[in-house]
Amino acid sequence: MIRPLLLLALCFYTHIGVPWFLALSVFLYGLLDRRYRQSCFFVFISALLLASPVILKQLFALRLISIEAIPERYFCEFKTVDYLFALFGLTLLFRKDKKYRIFFSFFLAGFIFLAYPYRFFSAEGFLSIILLSAVALDFICDKLYNRNLMYLFIIILGYVLFFSPTVVLDRAEKDGRVSLKTYIFDSALDNMVFPGRNERLGLTTLWFPREYLPLVEIIRQHSRGDDIIYSPLHNIGVCLGAISGRATACALFPEIGPSQEANPFQVSKIVVFPRDVDLGRIESIVNKYNLARIGENKLFIVYKNPLCQVKSLVEKSALPFYAIALILAVFLLLFWQAQKFELILGQRLAVFNPQKVQNSRIKD
Repeated sequence: MIRPLLLLALCFYTHIGVPWFLALSVFLYGLLDRRYRQSCFFVFISALLLASPVILKQLFALRLISIEAIPERYFCEFKTVDYLFALFGLTLLFRKDKKYRIFFSFFLAGFIFLAYPYRFFSAEGFLSIILLSAVALDFICDKLYNRNLMYLFIIILGYVLFFSPTVVLDRAEKDGRVSLKTYIFDSALDNMVFPGRNERLGLTTLWFPREYLPLVEIIRQHSRGDDIIYSPLHNIGVCLGAISGRATACALFPEIGPSQEANPFQVSKIVVFPRDVDLGRIESIVNKYNLARIGENKLFIVYKNPLCQVKSLVEKSALPFYAIALILAVFLLLFWQAQKFELILGQRLAVFNPQKVQNSRIKD
């Protein structure tokens, strides 16, 4: 049981939401299948204890998170074929062995993302739909194979790969009204082969090398390595900052607020406006902060703030590198020698997984 709990604990150091989805899945599976109840509860509790430092850090930072400001809530997508297969797969679980209830555990745990609709329907929460769809396809494949109808299964797979109707929420930028759009051919394969067929935010590119690269040279010429740049279009600001090697005042996700409030136009040496921004607004900002135009192209207008004296400051990690290396070494040692450590723990771990400990003793 050491390896599962180590991997689950490690997940908490990678993402704020997905680890809770996985941990809740383990806990629910313990409730649904008595054979693995003690093992699941042991992994669940132990992983939370090992991940407690980062969990406490996240709890203290929750005040900086606001889901209301996230525009993604209008980008929900409903893959109709996948949901139909998932519904069929859900009905199959209770006809199979109890071990298949792990998929039902994933389904129930997915509701942890319900407070964030886009993540629930179209991102992390969609993982359980994929797994349930796989259960349904596996069942269909077995049935058709036994009846020598594999060609029919191939047709079904071809249908899923190409013909995948998707219902998408769409919000108009002018009046903010939310409407529904339907894309008939909207599978992942179809979108890769024909990327321009279903135009929406998730399929548009932000990389325009003919415009970006000359713009980066202008930024480098009029700023130093420790200066900050900003763009009202945050994705553009992040791209330009990464390419030019400058810090950016727009790198935070929309749902995460800064620890200290700061005016981005005051702290930024370089300001990049997209040309589709209202000219009256640009002019008012330029006059207010005494910005000087230093370049432009067909997509952007670049200004410099000559009065800005703010510099980026990268704080050192509270945990030194040697401590991180030591923790990683201990983790790898425990993972590598997991079975031997379980034997050393003896009767205590035998309560949680007696069969494995017994088999290990027989091997030795």
